[in-house]
Amino acid sequence: MLDIVVILSHCDNSRKLDKLDKCVSEIKKQGYPVIISSHINLPDKYFQENEYIIYDKENPIINNMDSNDAPLGPPHTWYSDDFYYHVTPTRYNYSFAVMKLMKSSAGVAYANGYKNIHFVNYDYILIDNSVLRKNSDLLSDYDIVGFHEQGYGDLKNINTGLFSVNTKKFIEFSNTINTKREYLSFGQPTLERFIYEYYHEKCGLSVENSREIGELKNICRINTEATFPGIVDGYNGKFHLYFTKEESTDTYYITNWVNLEISKKILLFVDDIIYSIDTLPFNQKNIIDVTNIVKIGKTIIVNVPDHKFIEKYNISSDTSFCNIHNRDIVKNIESYRTQKIKKQLILSIYDRDYSWINDLDKEINVVKYNKNINNYKEGEILIKNVGRDVHTFFKHILDNYYHLPDYLITSQDYPFDHCSNYVDIINGDKEVWNKHAIFKYDECWFFNTDYTSLVTSNEFGDFVTTNGILKAHPDPLPVKDIWGKLFKNSFPGVISFPAAGHFCISRDQIKKRTYDFYRKVVEILEEDSLSPWVIERFEHFIFAGIEKSIL
Repeated sequence: MLDIVVILSHCDNSRKLDKLDKCVSEIKKQGYPVIISSHINLPDKYFQENEYIIYDKENPIINNMDSNDAPLGPPHTWYSDDFYYHVTPTRYNYSFAVMKLMKSSAGVAYANGYKNIHFVNYDYILIDNSVLRKNSDLLSDYDIVGFHEQGYGDLKNINTGLFSVNTKKFIEFSNTINTKREYLSFGQPTLERFIYEYYHEKCGLSVENSREIGELKNICRINTEATFPGIVDGYNGKFHLYFTKEESTDTYYITNWVNLEISKKILLFVDDIIYSIDTLPFNQKNIIDVTNIVKIGKTIIVNVPDHKFIEKYNISSDTSFCNIHNRDIVKNIESYRTQKIKKQLILSIYDRDYSWINDLDKEINVVKYNKNINNYKEGEILIKNVGRDVHTFFKHILDNYYHLPDYLITSQDYPFDHCSNYVDIINGDKEVWNKHAIFKYDECWFFNTDYTSLVTSNEFGDFVTTNGILKAHPDPLPVKDIWGKLFKNSFPGVISFPAAGHFCISRDQIKKRTYDFYRKVVEILEEDSLSPWVIERFEHFIFAGIEKSIL
């Protein structure tokens, strides 16, 4: 075969690896040899199952500092209509990093005699075997064959998730793009623009891109959505809310680029105070003036609960800029409610009766997470069944890191076989918590009426007692391995910990660790089935903040 498929991979979690598996499987079914080109090292199985693996650990992402000297300045996106003009700076440009993966894999393909290369993103599942055959046929008449993206408004772009090239021609004209500076000498292009403008307009290669990438959605499973973390499904499409400042004034707004009406409330979180805004509907022809709220703090979190949208903005560094042509689009906040949660209970539900929460004080905010779809009730938040109750607690901390209550308390749906007086403890205050905690450090308290003292674990999770070693359940546990993923200090050999999954912790105590640290904990809990028992052993190390963390 004269053709080879290069799969461009950036799989840093199990969900992405699952997509990569499906992508490779479909390509293999069609008989193509495969090169996987990645900036992240891959598990051993990929080296065994594929013809070539290219691992380039450099990953040369372009950031704002790199691009200050570029002809177009730092990377940005923009929106313009008759009402206002809006520019949004972006922090990173991944184009050159992907370009480097393409160049490295093209060199391997050329050295091994492959005439044509099909570049495919790992999240493009080509279940229709006619797609690559069609591209191969077109390469008889063209040097580059692909699809354009409608969002650019013209044909001067090539979707880089799936396109095909003549190997020799691609290598011949790629040798002059070897550094970030050389890439930036063409401006601040997206890779889609660069591939078209450089190879076609500058180098003279022939291009066929008359087809629109969206056409493939009916016959293949492909990801064509933008990569902003806050872009979510709306009732009629995708939307993303932006935080923006008017260039000529000190006025701040929230704006929606997509012509999608958001018919529910917006929550703004500023310095741990929640502002609930009900002056909606809110669509592309409205922007909301939030100046008075913004002046209170340094960060703002915008949350639209009914659309599952949440995004954090640093007021000093993450602000977009706009110019308003028609003031009729500005909506002032006529009224809003503020709330500050003092005490919050995180309830992890599976299959037990939790009517006992009716005995809790009314001012306690209860958030109910259910991991059992067969036992789901209205008012619960259904989440995926991974990581046991430990995952529930840390996922809540991660998702709410920037708007935590004064005190957060955790509980299983039935806590009394671990802590018989837990209702009294939850309803209590620091004096009560100090009295009943089996372990306390600053403002974190652990409770258990069965184990009233600390227990000791070795690196395999076994319990070390005066009578010898008691095997853990399950056995063995990767205690030492997971410790190394979270903490800089070497594992001390044995650790003592409170056998208590029910705890109370203050907001300030939680924030002794960074957001990225908790994200790493959640990733471990979602990817390693043994990790819940390990993270339970680490909870007091995590919240005390003594051990130096990697993140």
